[in-house]
Amino acid sequence: MTPELSRQVGRVLGLASPPPTLDERLRIEEALAGVDTWDRMPDDILNLLKELKSGHGQRANRLSPVDARYNKAHDKLGKFAAGHGWTSAGSMDERVATTEAALYEEWRVKRSDLPESDVRGFIHRMAVSQEKTAAVVLRNGPHEIRIAAGTIENDPDMIGQVKKASDTLMSVAPVKRMSLRIDPPNSMGGDLGQAGVGVAVIDGRRLAPYWRDKVSHDPTSMPMAGSVIGWKYTLAHEWGHVTAFEANDSAQLNSLFETNKHFLSHYGKKNRDEAVAEAFAEYHLSLGKTKNKAALAYAQALGWSVANYAK
Repeated sequence: MTPELSRQVGRVLGLASPPPTLDERLRIEEALAGVDTWDRMPDDILNLLKELKSGHGQRANRLSPVDARYNKAHDKLGKFAAGHGWTSAGSMDERVATTEAALYEEWRVKRSDLPESDVRGFIHRMAVSQEKTAAVVLRNGPHEIRIAAGTIENDPDMIGQVKKASDTLMSVAPVKRMSLRIDPPNSMGGDLGQAGVGVAVIDGRRLAPYWRDKVSHDPTSMPMAGSVIGWKYTLAHEWGHVTAFEANDSAQLNSLFETNKHFLSHYGKKNRDEAVAEAFAEYHLSLGKTKNKAALAYAQALGWSVANYAK
């Protein structure tokens, strides 16, 4: 497998939510051992990687025991306690140990055909792979913020701003689980944000000193894009994706897109997924005061509200 193919596959596995099972990872590793290009990838592995990348389909509705515990914790926690619920998840070694312990019982049963040492070894590699890129991990009940090295890990003021922005969005648009990731600059190529089921990612460029206070002046963007700091707009946009993935109502989103796409930004006209994310960002960042017809239509249809906005 070429380094570029390895990097692309690793990216898919890193964003997957729910995360790939041990069995899925073993199948992928075995298949990739003799593959050097995408066109030589076995069809069943290609289809699995597509499901992992999209977060849709049957995988998105399957909860592992770990996910079930997160959801139970969320029920007890309720909305974010704005600014007070975040705690450090500890050093990398501590996080790896916690992840290994959470995964062990599930995969020991699922792969009872493997020797104990093989299961523990694979779980350890999986945990290290997940934790090695994060310099800081903060947790609040079922939610987390993962900050990569080389971004804002040594900037407590910016970390505080990210926590507050997350608290605010959770207060008006709560999701079952959110993993907000600040990834290394340029790690996503031309994208400044990505999202999956329960995962929102912001490219570190958005929070770099040169970028962090800038707003967009693109006339093809939504009105609020020119009124708020860029990284906050990106966060709200990706959060909108997560709420839509969680609701998983394709028919309604298709109808809303066809009816309202003419009132959206150039990017929002791309497809139904970008449309709902752009409408979400516009509505919530304007505190519901926007005049944009698409944002208002989406808010009415999907039951958006800013009544619980955490100031």
